[in-house]
Amino acid sequence: MSEHITHLAVFEDAARLALVHPRVHSDLKQSLKSGWRAGSLGAVTRSGDAFSVGVFKNVRAAWDRSGPDKQLERKLAFVLGWRVHQAADRRFKPVFRQLQPKHYEFDRGFPPDVTVYHDVVVFREVYDSGRLRPFHPSVLDNRLESHPLAAHFDTAFAEGILRSCWQQPLLRNQRFLAHESNPAQWQKLLETRMEPFHVDVRRYAGAYAHPDPGWYQHFIVAPKFYHREDPLLRYARALQRGGSTASLDLLASIASAGGQSQYAEAVANGVGYILAASAYWNREIDETELKRLFHIGSSHLRTPPKESEQ
Repeated sequence: MSEHITHLAVFEDAARLALVHPRVHSDLKQSLKSGWRAGSLGAVTRSGDAFSVGVFKNVRAAWDRSGPDKQLERKLAFVLGWRVHQAADRRFKPVFRQLQPKHYEFDRGFPPDVTVYHDVVVFREVYDSGRLRPFHPSVLDNRLESHPLAAHFDTAFAEGILRSCWQQPLLRNQRFLAHESNPAQWQKLLETRMEPFHVDVRRYAGAYAHPDPGWYQHFIVAPKFYHREDPLLRYARALQRGGSTASLDLLASIASAGGQSQYAEAVANGVGYILAASAYWNREIDETELKRLFHIGSSHLRTPPKESEQ
């Protein structure tokens, strides 16, 4: 999917900040700690607006009935990651259309160049060019060419095998396949569910190794996509890399995110969604207010207003 690296990074930064935020409920913090991988999966999963409130409501009800367990903690972490995905989308989708409007004049089956450059910059700035987990420096190579193992087997062949390994469980999870006996109808139903969107790793490899100076200026520098000196990002990087946060102010950094980079604003939006989830979990707000704070039903094509502006 497009923006895989950026979505994951916004979640991980928002989650780290939530873990030290005084207003986030301890149940959410525990779930983020124990279900980090589930939260990461939620962060790169689509359709969060459609289902996340219902899932969150059901998880809270189950938690109330039986208390916490690992499965519920993973579900809670997943839905928090799902919401942070939406926080990133609401910040960046308007940007994509502003910076590359011609891409959206037709129904294109591939991501715009601006999203490629976002992922490349986040890979370098947040994950130290793949030296920090969960990535590897070869991730943005075409077929992992710089990985030590790449010299010892046919990477194109391995790619096909791995693709098949992914596809088989996905196909088994399609309910219509278990009940449809007509081969022609089976094929027709399958084709309607095929994902038309294509993400070519070679585009990312090229943008990472040989970025176009004009596009980099247009997509990254001019709109202030990422600035490593942002107070919020200095705090996030310190948490990520085990540095000291003694000289930094978490709440002030979040409050001032509107004057920082686009990426910092997305992270602050993610923390805001986690805070809304925490308030609902603690029964400080009801489901209607939760949906409002999650901006459910609002367009992804405009950045949601801050609470003070609503």
